[in-house]
Amino acid sequence: MGPKPLSTSLLLLKIADLRGRRIRIPERAVRRPPPPAALAPPTTALRRLQSSPVGARSHRSPCPFFILSRAVARRSAHPGRSPTASRRHTRGYRPASPPARRRRRRIGLSAPPTRLCSSTVRTLPPTKRRSPPSRPSVTPSQPRAPSARPSSPALPRPPVRRPLPRRPPAGASFCRPVCATVRQPRFGGQLRPAPPVRAGQVKLASAAARPSAACRRTSAVVCRSSPVVPLTCAISEYLSKDLPYKLSPDDVYVTGGCTQAIEIILSVLAHPGANILLPRPGFPLYEARAAFSKLEARHFDLVPERGWEVDLDNVEALADENTVAMVVINPGNPCGNVFTYQHLNQIAETAKKLGIMVIADEVYDHVTFGSNPFVPMGAFGEIAPVITLGSISKRWVVPGWRLGWLVINDPKDFLKQTKIAESIESFLDITTDPATLIQGAVPHILKSTKDDFFNKIIYILRQASDICHQKLEEIDCITCPYKPEGSMFVMAKLDFSYLEGIKDCVDFCCKLAKEESVIVLPGITVGLKNWIRITFAIDPSSLSIALDRIKLFCLRHANKNKVEAASATRSDVI
Repeated sequence: MGPKPLSTSLLLLKIADLRGRRIRIPERAVRRPPPPAALAPPTTALRRLQSSPVGARSHRSPCPFFILSRAVARRSAHPGRSPTASRRHTRGYRPASPPARRRRRRIGLSAPPTRLCSSTVRTLPPTKRRSPPSRPSVTPSQPRAPSARPSSPALPRPPVRRPLPRRPPAGASFCRPVCATVRQPRFGGQLRPAPPVRAGQVKLASAAARPSAACRRTSAVVCRSSPVVPLTCAISEYLSKDLPYKLSPDDVYVTGGCTQAIEIILSVLAHPGANILLPRPGFPLYEARAAFSKLEARHFDLVPERGWEVDLDNVEALADENTVAMVVINPGNPCGNVFTYQHLNQIAETAKKLGIMVIADEVYDHVTFGSNPFVPMGAFGEIAPVITLGSISKRWVVPGWRLGWLVINDPKDFLKQTKIAESIESFLDITTDPATLIQGAVPHILKSTKDDFFNKIIYILRQASDICHQKLEEIDCITCPYKPEGSMFVMAKLDFSYLEGIKDCVDFCCKLAKEESVIVLPGITVGLKNWIRITFAIDPSSLSIALDRIKLFCLRHANKNKVEAASATRSDVI
């Protein structure tokens, strides 16, 4: 006869072992929990249960010998009671009901031994043993009162399992939502999806919210959000003020600053064997983006003696049948020049002769304070197709807003016939847009900014330009061939015959930063060796201090013989 279950063995012990003799229970009579590898992974409820003072012990199975020894001790104190009554009066010892076992399995706890509850381990230690409560005698004719059981802490309530939504019948107009509604998370459950959206529920709030017919995009490829439509209308109206024709909102593409506009147009024009003409000196981002797009960059010179005008003969010599465009930066960065109307007309005629388009970088439009007013290159769009790049960061002094535009100035629709406009739209489909908040604010800014704001900025830049040009003329080793009339920069040439211990423009800038804490840009970064670019978009007082430090630096590293000869020549002239 094999070993009997634990409940039967407990009854068969009787009281014969009250002398303290230990009893060995067969291992097969005890239901043990599965090994740790077979347990379910801990859930949120289990971790909370284990962190509590009771739950930290209740998830472990009680020791059978401890349970039997406690039962024997209780039985010896009350020899007249049956084993069942002894079990009832054992503190924390009660059979586990089927619902309790199911709850424990649901939250991932191991099953307890047969007819034993996990709260058994809460029995008081032997040193603090309490006597069982006195019970009135019960006669057979008198119903026995139910025994008082200690209340055990309630386990965490299991999550409510809700049925999944049924599929709609065939033929019903039903759109299943992609994004679930975020609700309060429940441990053990999942986020419930939002109620289904049926066709026809989404309608426009009013007809007034729809854009006008002039502002709607005719392309079926690009689907613009509502803030972009008034923005493109505002940009087209802003740029049309300086043009002999009116731009359409369909010709305006909003970008994340002028940097993204450069990336888009160079990526669209790039193809195997193609080349592009870039100015020297110029903005270094064009060369970097051209190299990234595998577009060959060819540089034409800007002549400093003629106000940094484009050397058109050099342009014609560089262009061939694979040239796709030429870049014109007006007002100039880094030269600070402003092209005249006549020179821009010559550039358009040259582009028409070569059969190429013009990329006009006009991020500093209207930031002019000299004798030459700003003239947009798009005014010559009927001669050659022009793509204008612009931004609000410079004129409105908000560089961190990152909102620019790419505008097609092509009244004869050459760019649409060659699918360049379609390629720009396709590229915009896979790129990010500016922040919606900025898109909603810019139309109001373009229309409502007063002239006093721009006049104040121009006044500060003109004052800084005069200080910069005047201070640079006092330094023997630095020559400024052209006084800046636009943007925020000036190019100055270094004469190393007046300096000792300085090799090139990079060495000059590094030692100047180390000794005088003044930062200038070496000309090699913009395409001119032994030149420097100075930014004067700072407070005039700070600019004067910086230029005085540059003068002291040059005197410290000056060639004394050369400086003395220059001083003598200057005194003879006076």
